[in-house]
Amino acid sequence: MTLRNSPSRPRSLGSPSRRVALEDILRQDWDRLFDATPTASPFSRWTFHRAWWDAYGAAAEPRYLVLGESEVQAIVPLMLRPPTATSAGSVFMAASYHADYATALGRPSDMAGVAAATVAHLAQLFDEEPWLARVDLRRMRGGDPFLEHLARELEERAVELGWSVRLDREDVCPRINLGGDWNELLESMSKKARHEVRRKLRRAQHEGTPQLRYMPLD
Repeated sequence: MTLRNSPSRPRSLGSPSRRVALEDILRQDWDRLFDATPTASPFSRWTFHRAWWDAYGAAAEPRYLVLGESEVQAIVPLMLRPPTATSAGSVFMAASYHADYATALGRPSDMAGVAAATVAHLAQLFDEEPWLARVDLRRMRGGDPFLEHLARELEERAVELGWSVRLDREDVCPRINLGGDWNELLESMSKKARHEVRRKLRRAQHEGTPQLRYMPLD
């Protein structure tokens, strides 16, 4: 989903939220909301976001949107990238590069309010950052309640806010069924794929002693 600002800036809108960096969000709040989000993938875990900022965060500014008063009710991971010689200043879903899926964290029943707060937040960002030219909310999957409510909110308010809104399908995320064990997984692949996997394993074994094991994300 991409939107661009028109020369006529919209007025600032209030939002029951606060903008913070990842380290300002309590881990227990993040994990609680992750568990409450049916569409959350491993790319929405706190551990992935922490690793992404450590590795790639030098060129971006975290603008995580946290909703709730006494208790955190939702988290919308956003980040700003300043303009460069080849790209406009933009808002993206935080840690969305190098990831397949991105979403807001929260209960599906709260997503209409979360989408409204997100649009208000984006409008305020356009007011505050004169170099900001577009919002590029890539990496959200079809059927995500947050995406559905956000698209509806943007379409309903596009004229008022002076934005043009475009919703495109970026790509199809590949998936693989891991099966019951390693041999079953190999047998599910094409002959060429099995050959490539075994060739790469032989190369790895030549360099050392590789181990295949399940690793917890936390």
